[in-house]
Amino acid sequence: MIQALDENKAAWFWKRDLDIYILIRLHDAGVLLVSGTDAGSSSIGVVEGFATHDDLRLLTEFGFSPYEALRTATVNAAYAVEKMTGEGDFGTVETGKLADLVLVGGNPLKEISNTQDILGVMAMGKWYPAEQLEQMISLDQ
Repeated sequence: MIQALDENKAAWFWKRDLDIYILIRLHDAGVLLVSGTDAGSSSIGVVEGFATHDDLRLLTEFGFSPYEALRTATVNAAYAVEKMTGEGDFGTVETGKLADLVLVGGNPLKEISNTQDILGVMAMGKWYPAEQLEQMISLDQ
């Protein structure tokens, strides 16, 4: 498998560069973009949730502001789902809407990597502190 990757390295770099070019052009044109962790230059080793942090980092590296990057994973994603399903009860923090929230230790609008400093998560009305989240994903279970 590694040998095959080495043999196709030029193609992988060409595909990555093309992806970046298209992403920047779409962004510059004002196209509504949604963060996604199941596509891109390589889906090898992609772990949903964790990969979102990589998406956000890459978006800022390619010229998005942290605010714009965060919108791709929140408001824009909710808008796209609403258009597909007709359900528009999430995506923003408002009375009457569903909300799963992540509490972070720093301001992601100043530094996007602060999304990884997770202090806890509110999901389906239940609070999960960081310690409990670590236990839930631990391989030692």
